[in-house]
Amino acid sequence: MLNNTLFFKQSEIHTISSYANRINDEVKSGDIGYYHLIDTSLNLIDESLAFIKDKEHIKNIVLVGMGGSSCGVKALRDMLFNEKSNQRELFILDNTSSHSFNKTLEKIKLEESLFLIISKTGSTIEVVSLFKLLIEHFKLDMQE
Repeated sequence: MLNNTLFFKQSEIHTISSYANRINDEVKSGDIGYYHLIDTSLNLIDESLAFIKDKEHIKNIVLVGMGGSSCGVKALRDMLFNEKSNQRELFILDNTSSHSFNKTLEKIKLEESLFLIISKTGSTIEVVSLFKLLIEHFKLDMQE
Protein backbone atom coordinates (compact mmCIF):
# COMPACT_ATOMS: atom_id res chain seq x y z
CA MET A 1 0.00 0.00 0.00
CA LEU A 2 1.23 3.53 -0.83
CA ASN A 3 1.45 6.16 1.85
CA ASN A 4 1.24 9.86 1.12
CA THR A 5 4.04 11.66 2.91
CA LEU A 6 4.43 15.42 3.18
CA PHE A 7 8.07 16.36 2.83
CA PHE A 8 7.51 19.94 3.89
CA LYS A 9 6.05 21.05 7.15
CA GLN A 10 2.59 22.52 6.66
CA SER A 11 2.40 26.21 7.43
CA GLU A 12 -0.33 28.02 9.25
CA ILE A 13 -2.39 30.44 7.17
CA HIS A 14 -1.13 33.40 9.25
CA THR A 15 2.48 32.47 8.34
CA ILE A 16 1.63 32.35 4.65
CA SER A 17 -0.26 35.65 4.97
CA SER A 18 2.70 37.31 6.68
CA TYR A 19 4.98 36.29 3.79
CA ALA A 20 2.44 37.59 1.26
CA ASN A 21 2.20 40.89 3.16
CA ARG A 22 5.98 41.20 3.20
CA ILE A 23 6.15 40.71 -0.57
CA ASN A 24 3.37 43.27 -1.08
CA ASP A 25 5.25 45.74 1.12
CA GLU A 26 8.41 45.21 -0.97
CA VAL A 27 6.47 45.86 -4.18
CA LYS A 28 4.94 49.06 -2.80
CA SER A 29 8.24 50.37 -1.39
CA GLY A 30 9.99 50.22 -4.75
CA ASP A 31 13.19 49.14 -2.99
CA ILE A 32 13.46 45.96 -5.03
CA GLY A 33 13.57 46.87 -8.70
CA TYR A 34 12.72 43.58 -10.36
CA TYR A 35 9.08 43.82 -9.32
CA HIS A 36 8.74 46.82 -11.65
CA LEU A 37 10.91 45.72 -14.58
CA ILE A 38 8.07 45.36 -17.03
CA ASP A 39 6.92 48.91 -16.28
CA THR A 40 10.33 50.56 -16.28
CA SER A 41 12.45 48.79 -18.86
CA LEU A 42 10.44 48.66 -22.08
CA ASN A 43 11.79 52.06 -23.13
CA LEU A 44 15.32 50.68 -22.69
CA ILE A 45 14.77 48.51 -25.77
CA ASP A 46 14.20 51.59 -27.93
CA GLU A 47 17.15 53.38 -26.30
CA SER A 48 19.41 50.38 -26.92
CA LEU A 49 18.36 50.07 -30.56
CA ALA A 50 18.92 53.81 -31.08
CA PHE A 51 22.36 53.57 -29.45
CA ILE A 52 23.61 50.70 -31.61
CA LYS A 53 21.96 51.91 -34.85
CA ASP A 54 24.83 54.09 -36.05
CA LYS A 55 27.57 51.85 -34.69
CA GLU A 56 28.27 49.90 -37.88
CA HIS A 57 31.90 49.44 -36.83
CA ILE A 58 30.80 47.30 -33.85
CA LYS A 59 31.26 43.66 -34.82
CA ASN A 60 31.41 42.15 -31.33
CA ILE A 61 29.43 42.58 -28.16
CA VAL A 62 31.31 41.32 -25.11
CA LEU A 63 29.26 40.83 -21.97
CA VAL A 64 31.16 40.49 -18.70
CA GLY A 65 28.94 39.23 -15.89
CA MET A 66 28.38 36.40 -13.44
CA GLY A 67 25.30 34.39 -12.59
CA GLY A 68 22.08 36.21 -13.32
CA SER A 69 23.97 38.98 -15.10
CA SER A 70 24.82 36.58 -17.91
CA CYS A 71 22.28 33.74 -17.70
CA GLY A 72 19.36 35.78 -19.00
CA VAL A 73 21.40 37.03 -21.96
CA LYS A 74 22.46 33.46 -22.79
CA ALA A 75 18.86 32.27 -22.68
CA LEU A 76 17.65 35.11 -24.92
CA ARG A 77 20.50 34.56 -27.37
CA ASP A 78 19.81 30.85 -27.60
CA MET A 79 16.07 31.36 -27.96
CA LEU A 80 15.81 34.40 -30.23
CA PHE A 81 18.83 34.71 -32.46
CA ASN A 82 19.97 32.73 -35.43
CA GLU A 83 23.72 33.27 -35.19
CA LYS A 84 24.22 32.82 -38.96
CA SER A 85 22.01 35.81 -39.76
CA ASN A 86 23.36 38.05 -37.02
CA GLN A 87 25.83 40.72 -38.13
CA ARG A 88 27.39 40.95 -34.67
CA GLU A 89 28.87 38.24 -32.52
CA LEU A 90 28.05 37.97 -28.83
CA PHE A 91 30.78 36.84 -26.45
CA ILE A 92 30.01 36.17 -22.81
CA LEU A 93 32.75 36.23 -20.20
CA ASP A 94 31.06 34.61 -17.22
CA ASN A 95 33.88 32.78 -15.52
CA THR A 96 37.45 33.45 -14.50
CA SER A 97 39.01 30.74 -16.64
CA SER A 98 42.13 32.18 -18.24
CA HIS A 99 41.63 29.78 -21.15
CA SER A 100 38.16 31.08 -22.09
CA PHE A 101 39.24 34.68 -21.43
CA ASN A 102 42.25 34.37 -23.76
CA LYS A 103 40.28 32.47 -26.44
CA THR A 104 37.68 35.25 -26.47
CA LEU A 105 40.25 38.03 -26.70
CA GLU A 106 41.98 36.27 -29.60
CA LYS A 107 38.76 36.71 -31.61
CA ILE A 108 38.09 40.40 -31.03
CA LYS A 109 39.58 43.81 -31.73
CA LEU A 110 39.02 46.62 -29.25
CA GLU A 111 37.87 49.15 -31.86
CA GLU A 112 35.24 46.72 -33.18
CA SER A 113 33.83 45.75 -29.79
CA LEU A 114 31.23 47.01 -27.36
CA PHE A 115 31.82 45.86 -23.79
CA LEU A 116 28.98 45.49 -21.31
CA ILE A 117 30.24 45.16 -17.75
CA ILE A 118 27.33 43.97 -15.62
CA SER A 119 27.20 43.53 -11.86
CA LYS A 120 24.14 43.93 -9.65
CA THR A 121 26.22 45.28 -6.77
CA GLY A 122 29.04 46.83 -8.78
CA SER A 123 31.52 44.96 -6.64
CA THR A 124 31.28 41.34 -7.81
CA ILE A 125 34.92 40.30 -7.47
CA GLU A 126 34.96 38.12 -10.60
CA VAL A 127 33.45 40.87 -12.76
CA VAL A 128 35.79 43.52 -11.34
CA SER A 129 38.75 41.18 -11.91
CA LEU A 130 37.76 40.50 -15.53
CA PHE A 131 37.27 44.23 -16.10
CA LYS A 132 40.77 44.91 -14.76
CA LEU A 133 42.16 42.16 -17.02
CA LEU A 134 40.46 43.79 -20.03
CA ILE A 135 41.97 47.16 -19.11
CA GLU A 136 45.40 45.56 -18.85
CA HIS A 137 45.03 43.49 -22.02
CA PHE A 138 44.05 46.47 -24.16
CA LYS A 139 46.46 48.83 -22.35
CA LEU A 140 43.67 51.28 -21.60
CA ASP A 141 44.37 54.52 -19.77
CA MET A 142 41.46 54.89 -17.38
CA GLN A 143 42.59 58.38 -16.31
CA GLU A 144 40.98 59.99 -19.36
